[in-house]
This record gives sequence, C-alpha cells and structure tokens, in this order.
Amino acid sequence: MHAGRFYDNDQVNLMDCRPFSAIRDVETVDGFVLYPPQATHTIPAGTLVTILDVSHPDDRSKITRPIYSPRDHIWVYLKVAKERGQVSLFRDKPYVLVIPKNITNEAQIRAFLGRFFAVSDPNAWILSLPSYLQNSIFSKRPIAGMKKEHVMAAVGPAIKKQFKRASDDEKEQEIWHYHDYLVTLENGIVSTVRPLSPVTKSNGTARN
Repeated sequence: MHAGRFYDNDQVNLMDCRPFSAIRDVETVDGFVLYPPQATHTIPAGTLVTILDVSHPDDRSKITRPIYSPRDHIWVYLKVAKERGQVSLFRDKPYVLVIPKNITNEAQIRAFLGRFFAVSDPNAWILSLPSYLQNSIFSKRPIAGMKKEHVMAAVGPAIKKQFKRASDDEKEQEIWHYHDYLVTLENGIVSTVRPLSPVTKSNGTARN
C-alpha cells in the first residue's frame, strides 16, 4: 500500500492501496476536496500488520478527530512492521486505513479487510517468484507477463473489470481498471499495462 502522513496529523500515518492523489474522502462544506499529503513510502506485500483498534465515527470520536480528515468514516488503526516477514520490530507511528463510507457493519469490514490482508504469510510464495516479479510486486508496479495473482499482490483488487467475449479463434481478454493503470490480460496473463496520468484536479479541489 501507499503510505504517508495522515492529513494534518503528523502523529499518525495513512495507508491506502490508491494513489493519494485519488483519495477524495474529505470534502469541505464548499465542495472542495482536501487530498492527503503526498505519499512518502510504500508498505510492500508480505509486511506484517496488527489491528490495534477499529474506530467508528460516533459523536465522541468525531470530537477528537482532526477537522480536515475523513471524520465520518470508520478508521482501522494498524501496527506495521518495519520489514517484510515474521519480524518483531514495528514502525514507531500507528497507521490508519480508512474504510469506505458505505461499509458500516462488522461483516462488511471483515470482507473489505480480507481483500487486502491475508492470515497466512505470503512471503514464501513471493520469494519463490522470479526476481523481476518480486521487484514489481514490492514496488506496486504491474508488468507484462504477470498472472492475475501477481497483479493482485502488486496493486490489489481492480476498481472495475471489463470482459471481452471473444470468438473461438481469439484470446479471452480482460481489462482491469485502476486509478493509475489500465491492465489488459489475455488468457489470464498481462499483455499490456497502460499508465494513466495523475488524477486531474478540477475546480473545486484543493490539497492541504
């Protein structure tokens, strides 16, 4: 996941699979989007995390939350290891994963977290891959030749998928949409990766 300072709170870090330029979770009363500061580092696949707390947006918690933050969302506080694998050294600051606003109950929260976190350690599988795939996964960069599971490990689940129903003599094609990439797969293998330009800030947006 991408990671960096949590809006105007420098005691906590934000982590998200989306580029920070695509996070539109905070909006002012005037309709301006307040983006988090630029991401400063990446939490690579295979990093151990521990859930510290799940904070719901009730009246009490909202009072203590920074004004310019996603105050109306559920926040999951995480302790994040300094390195990948089964290690005992953790980063000094806690991290917050902001849950989408339409997710409200425990079952939905578990399902959402299950899209990004695994109970079993994936490092043995990752380290069994060729070095070029490992490097792409750790740097969150999809490349041609990846299988679906490699893409998921690198950049997570797609925002949207398109399927092309081909005739018998054509390859089955899928297009996975991300904020910063369009990934085309043919017969389950990445054939092309198209980088997208950074999210355009239109009138009515601002960065804190």
